[in-house]
Amino acid sequence: MRLFFLVPALFTLAACSSSNAPPAGLIAYSCVAGEALHLMAFDPHPARRSWATLGGSAQKGESPSQTAMREFNEESNCAYNDAEIDISQFKGPSISPGVPFHLYTAQVPFKSVDEIAQARQCVDIERSQWVWVRHLDLVRAINQHHEGAQEALTVPTVQGQPAQVPLWDRGVESLKKALQDGVLPETINCSVTQLS
Repeated sequence: MRLFFLVPALFTLAACSSSNAPPAGLIAYSCVAGEALHLMAFDPHPARRSWATLGGSAQKGESPSQTAMREFNEESNCAYNDAEIDISQFKGPSISPGVPFHLYTAQVPFKSVDEIAQARQCVDIERSQWVWVRHLDLVRAINQHHEGAQEALTVPTVQGQPAQVPLWDRGVESLKKALQDGVLPETINCSVTQLS
């Protein structure tokens, strides 16, 4: 039964693409008070209804890194602009098996969930809930994940609601691959605090 739900979600990702370019996403992190935090968003799609990094389908003519940048911008409610994120500093990609989802890692300025949620002139908004989670909590959860587990993998939040968020299974698989590939490092050195 698990495959039944996973296959439509993967088909939806592939079917939404208007080009042959692969879907892509960004594992965005920010350094706050000496520790790395990751921005995650709630995906309301009926086949998912869980939390993941920000990403999606390519548009015609985009490279995977351009797709990751655009999708991050759209799915963060246009809270970030191109001047704040240096695409040339993206680490990756890690390419997930199955649907060849390209995942990159990049540092972004910290913005509170309230700031991200502010009304803006933004097109193609697919997300309306965001949380920040600790890097160490996310890596611990990924490392504890076992394929075929019946329970949803959850991670505690440090900003945003709810206090614990269930992660999308397919997203966890992509994060696990990124961790294995070194695109998502086991540890992130945040010796200098970044504020916005």
